[in-house]
Amino acid sequence: MHVVRPIGYPSVFNTPRHSRHKITTRWFVPAHKLWRPLEVALMMPTNGADLIATFNRIPLGTKPFVISFESHLPRLFNYEKTAAFRYFSSKLQDDRCRKIIPISHFSRRIFLRQHDASPHRRELEERLSEVIYPAVEVPIEIDTVNRTDEQLNVFFVGAHFSRKGGPALLLTAKRLNDMRLPVQFHVVSDLIVGGQNGVWTDPPEAAFFDEYRPLLLLPNVKLHGKMPNNELLQLLQICDVSVLPTLCDTFGYSVLESLAAGVPVIATKVSALPELIEPGKTGLLLDLETDEMGEWRHLFKFDQSSDAYRNIYRRTMEDIADQLVDALTLLLERPQHLSTMKTISHQTAGRRFNAYKQSSVLDTLYENSIH
Repeated sequence: MHVVRPIGYPSVFNTPRHSRHKITTRWFVPAHKLWRPLEVALMMPTNGADLIATFNRIPLGTKPFVISFESHLPRLFNYEKTAAFRYFSSKLQDDRCRKIIPISHFSRRIFLRQHDASPHRRELEERLSEVIYPAVEVPIEIDTVNRTDEQLNVFFVGAHFSRKGGPALLLTAKRLNDMRLPVQFHVVSDLIVGGQNGVWTDPPEAAFFDEYRPLLLLPNVKLHGKMPNNELLQLLQICDVSVLPTLCDTFGYSVLESLAAGVPVIATKVSALPELIEPGKTGLLLDLETDEMGEWRHLFKFDQSSDAYRNIYRRTMEDIADQLVDALTLLLERPQHLSTMKTISHQTAGRRFNAYKQSSVLDTLYENSIH
């Protein structure tokens, strides 16, 4: 059996890494540069393939396909009442679409709500598979040689620094530095902030974040900038805990990479993250005001250029920082418990997010999709 998939970071996590089938990765046409609604379309060569395995993008053409998704599908925001939305929704209903694969229970809830008023809702729900989580390579043993008992090394990664809760991280660093606690923060980010730069959780102007920037110069903060994934994984090897104090993340692949490295994760209780983290065992969850779907309740509810929204953002960062200070202080005070959490994190990754196990499940799903 020959399966083609599009090139891209999400495809690595959501298609087999160890398949018994022939898997070919191909470039696709960036048609969204011509017309924005085409950002949900997949146009790529499929010659010789039996099946397309795609993520978020809906394939055009004649080949059968299975599609994994992280939240909305079609992923067309502000186009819900357009012909483009109806067209791509229809592609999920025709015979070419063999299976729709939610990567979390959160994504399944979002999808069903999105199509709640559709006359084809029942048909779409019948095409949903069981949840199949993304997967990572999990080493047989974790390397703890470079970890030190002298300080707590904290890992943070995110291009959208502000959306991922970077300001809360810096406020935490300031407080722990003032307390003279031995905590070192490793920040992997190119510090993209502001609605004007495409960060949808933010006030529009990047200058809003100038009040937080001086904290990057704290002695307990090391800014690594943007890093290749292999170097990022090496940095994880020296860290004790990973933090993701995010306002909006549909999944959080860094959580899986952290757990696989034996690094527990402290994250906000938003979207799919509560599905991935077992509090007290593989990490800790921070409270965040969310709606019934599990999304941050203030998102898109205000004029984000208003002072009211700026104050909500500041208060949210302060609240997350309060919780993060308490969480990291607790781990400092209980090193044996942290050590146990590291072991459980690695074991959990092997049991729940193992690339070999996921590959077998997906291979079988692919076979059943064309027979």
